[in-house]
Formats: sequence, structure tokens, C-alpha cells
Amino acid sequence: IATIQDRNPDEFVDLCGIVTHCSPISTVVIRNSGQERARRNFTIADDSGCSIEMTVWGDTAQHCGIDENRAQFNPVVMIKNARISNYGGKSLTTASTTTLEVDPDDSRAFEVKNWWIQGGQTGAMQALSTGGAGGGGNAPKTVIDVMRMDNNLYLSLNGQAASDVPNARPVNTHTIQRATVAQIFRSGEKPLYYTSCITEIPDGRGGVRKCSKKVEQDISTGTWSCIDGHQNPQCMPRYIINLKLADISGEVLVRAFDDQAQALLGVAAQDMMNGMGEDEIEALVNSTQFKKINVRLRSKKEVYTDEERVNVSMTDFTPITDQNLQQDAKQMMDLLDKYLQTVDPNGSRN
Repeated sequence: IATIQDRNPDEFVDLCGIVTHCSPISTVVIRNSGQERARRNFTIADDSGCSIEMTVWGDTAQHCGIDENRAQFNPVVMIKNARISNYGGKSLTTASTTTLEVDPDDSRAFEVKNWWIQGGQTGAMQALSTGGAGGGGNAPKTVIDVMRMDNNLYLSLNGQAASDVPNARPVNTHTIQRATVAQIFRSGEKPLYYTSCITEIPDGRGGVRKCSKKVEQDISTGTWSCIDGHQNPQCMPRYIINLKLADISGEVLVRAFDDQAQALLGVAAQDMMNGMGEDEIEALVNSTQFKKINVRLRSKKEVYTDEERVNVSMTDFTPITDQNLQQDAKQMMDLLDKYLQTVDPNGSRN
């Protein structure tokens, strides 16, 4: 993959690599014809230490054998006649002659998978594709990669800030695979949620949204009020939980807001406020810790009490189940069998 950096747009290339990330299939409207066409993007990495984004179209997007669930197991993909594009740095796209084969019976496929298992998945990776706005891209990283990249974040004030650090950005996005929820922090009797304002206000795009600022209750009247003066007879509890994610390289502190926290805990904040006792909450937190997830993060440098600091928040995650791990191990063993058959027909395991 590293050699693609020096290749010209519209050239064709063959490659074999690990699928490290796959986005859900989407539909786009072709401008010239007005027809809808399926599209899927995934990231491929190999033992050159580089990754690249690949876009597949049409029937190939729907039937290529790669989706976001299978991508969790990091299958090997062998691609012939992919077209090089300069969109978003260097990237690849399918043409009429492009073919894809997933987990092929091929010695090169085994070499790449073995590199991944033996440490490639935790090593630093150079992304030839820039990903999306905000930087960082979707190529999977380790915790230590996240911390190193976030060291180059600069403070953005009304979009006017600049930085003397090369490749610095105001915001980073990251994907970490095989992360563990090492700890969920609790502070004394402080709940995992806050009580928020339910007043609807303009969202700046022609619609409305809930104020969502913190509210406190006047015990004498029962009214909930926020700092903006909104008053309501009710409030809405919303999660903000601080947790520690860990992988083989280190640990990072992350904040999970309402949607992601609810998905992680499996209980709505309203239910926790209304009906759960302290022992139940403690048991819930303990059962959530040490879960394994594939997670997407967003990092931004902000100022709090006159101090600059990087805040990292969870934007999405996918649970990794015991069944996922068993399937992953089986795929690795099957690939090993295929390789052993190529070097010794009698060398497969019993």
C-alpha cells in the first residue's frame, strides 16, 4: 500500500491487505443520471505500515462479502484492478474490471494476516487517505496513537486560531478496535446523570431542540429552572459518564454522553433516576466494566477554568461478544490451515 503514495491517479493497482474498518452501506444519487447507486467504504492496511480507503459501488458494495460486522474480525481482502484516486489524499475505487476476494486461499493472504496477528494491529499506521473533515480519519489506532495525535491539537476560537505545529488540527476523530472499558468513574453519591432542561429552543437550522442545560429544583414550588431562566414542572435526566478505555498500548479518559452511555449501560437515565437503588446501580456499573468494544472517539482542545485541556468523547461503539472472539479465532485457524496446505498438503491440524 505504501507504494500507492507515488502512483498517479487513474492507474490500476493490485493489493492484499487487512480490512480494519467498514462503514454501513449508503445510497448516493448520480448527478448525471439521477439514479441511485449503492456505496460502501472500508479501510485496508498491510505490512508496509500504511492504510488506504477503498470505495466499492453498486452490486459489489452489496455483495462483496465485507460489511461492518465482518470487518470486526479483520478479514484479508485481495483486490485486483482497483483504480487510484486523489480524492481525500490517495484512495481507491472500483472499476468494471475490479475483483475482490475475501480471505482467499493464498500465501500472501496468510503473510498479511500473520503480520496483523503478530503486532501489526497495535503498530502505528500511516493513513494515505485523509478520512473526513476534522482529521484523524477512520483507520484504527491504539490508545497511544490517540494520545500522540491529540498532542498536536490546537485551540480553535471562532475558527480563527492557527498553529505552528505541522498537521495540527482543532479536532481529531479516532477509531480504536478491541478496547476495554477499564473503569467507570463515580464520585461519591453524585449520580451518573444530570437533570436537564426540556424547554424547546431554536437549533440554528430552522428547527428546534431541547435546551438540555442543567436544571435545579425549587423545593417549595417543585419547578425546575436552568441558568437561561427556563422553568418547567419536569426535567429530563441525561447521562454524562466518565470512563477509562484501555488496550495493549495504554489508557485514555473518555466521556460518554446520553445516547452512548445508555447503550453502554443498557438502562435509560430516566429509569435509573426513577427506580434504581444504589446497590442496583453499583451492580450495573460493575457488570459494564471490562466490556470489550470497537469504539469511535472525538477529541477537541477546550478551555475550562482558564486551563487548556483535550476532551475526548465517545461518538459510537460496537460491543465485542464472546461469540465474536470465538469466530475470530476460528477464522484465524482456518486461514492457518489454508496456508499449511500450500506448503505441506499433510500439514493441516487434526
